[in-house]
Amino acid sequence: MPKNPCTRRRHRRRDPAPSSFIQNGFHSRAEVWSRPNGTAIVHGTWDFSTPLENALELAPYFKRGKLVTVVGGTHGALGEAIRADSAFADAFWTFLRTGDVAVFPDSVVLPPIEWVVPADLEETAAIWKRGRR
Repeated sequence: MPKNPCTRRRHRRRDPAPSSFIQNGFHSRAEVWSRPNGTAIVHGTWDFSTPLENALELAPYFKRGKLVTVVGGTHGALGEAIRADSAFADAFWTFLRTGDVAVFPDSVVLPPIEWVVPADLEETAAIWKRGRR
């Protein structure tokens, strides 16, 4: 990464990484949020793209950091936690305003997934079995 701030900004703008999350003028390319007073890492336990172990390994390197584990969260754990837990959402917006990581809980537990069994499941299974013979 270039040392010159203007060059760094141009480099970030041209970054082909996935689209940025932009909220209240704050810009980040990942769910690692850094403010002058602290850094928040929000990671889901069901993130199969980036294992939780990566966040656990990364977190100790942030002196004023906080790792929030989203139990049942996927690669979009931050949005899932904000939608599922209003207290977490309030803490997140407070963190963006103040940079205080003490407002975060250690973890957020998402509600269980509600599986819907298709109405035609038995018919689909019978057709599939007939096709295998």
